Amino acid sequence: MGGQQSAAAGPLRLLAHQGHARGSERLIWPDGRPGLRNGVEVTAPVIHQLATHDLFTAFLRSGASGSEAGLAAWVPERACLRLFEGWLRPDALALVRLGERMIVLFIERDLGTERGGVLPEKVHRYRSAFSRSADPPIHLGIVVDSTRRAASLGRTIGRADHPRGPIQVWLAPWDGLASDPLRATWTSPAGEHVRTIDLAPHSTGEPWPPLVPRCLAQPDGLEGLDERVFEAIPAVAPFAR
Repeated sequence: MGGQQSAAAGPLRLLAHQGHARGSERLIWPDGRPGLRNGVEVTAPVIHQLATHDLFTAFLRSGASGSEAGLAAWVPERACLRLFEGWLRPDALALVRLGERMIVLFIERDLGTERGGVLPEKVHRYRSAFSRSADPPIHLGIVVDSTRRAASLGRTIGRADHPRGPIQVWLAPWDGLASDPLRATWTSPAGEHVRTIDLAPHSTGEPWPPLVPRCLAQPDGLEGLDERVFEAIPAVAPFAR
């Protein structure tokens, strides 16, 4: 998880060609990608998963043992999909610790392949899911491949969005997050700019220690990488019951 290569030089480039991605999918799921009972796919294409994992890796690289700032939990797509029974499909759920504060950030990784109306519809679903929640802000972070794409999607979402509930929507280009995910700048559809470390916190009780490289090999670190994270987030916990 703590490799030194950038995403552009890593496995994402190796699978950038659509045919290679399909070939990798066949190696992982020879009988086809699994699905829920309603026919919704359980997982995104391999190329999409790799792009999301690159963001996870960037957060891990930014952490340090003993630090009070960094990624405290990361729940992957499969667990998030089960939580919402396919109605919401976050690519990941991240908890970011900043001192005594914890930021709740749903991740949507955009690779520029979705039609214009898809992301506004996703935003609408997030707002509907949490419309009755009185908890502090929950952030929806849409990670895109360029500043130009962020601006275009921001305009599209802004025209269709009707802000309500605790959901706050942000867009950020991948290159800024890759170099420094804690200080990268996010932009709202309305044009507001904020760094990751300045996002409004969410009440989660006692802050968790940040994850660090090689956390997957440490039993104590696994608690921040599965469904147990949901119970620590008041606005999300009801979906887990």
